Amino acid sequence: MAILKGACEKLIMKGDDLTEHCSNQIIQSIYNTGRTGFTVTVGDKGTVMTFSGLEGAKPDPDTQLQDLDFIILNLGTRASPGEDSSERRLWLQ
Repeated sequence: MAILKGACEKLIMKGDDLTEHCSNQIIQSIYNTGRTGFTVTVGDKGTVMTFSGLEGAKPDPDTQLQDLDFIILNLGTRASPGEDSSERRLWLQ
């Protein structure tokens, strides 16, 4: 796991510009399955987004390109009655 610092240039979800809520830190996790995840916090209420994929390239020491096939959105809240969790998973095709 690595914690990286930088600038969140743009974060758009479902057409909404959430850039002002984006953190300037990103956590990179590499799993024993070969999957890589990049996790960012959004806002100040514990919401996190993880962008994940199996394949990527490192064209130079300062760049990581990652093919994404999965996004996890965790709202950082407890599930409402009748819900399984506050986490939403989206497979990209």
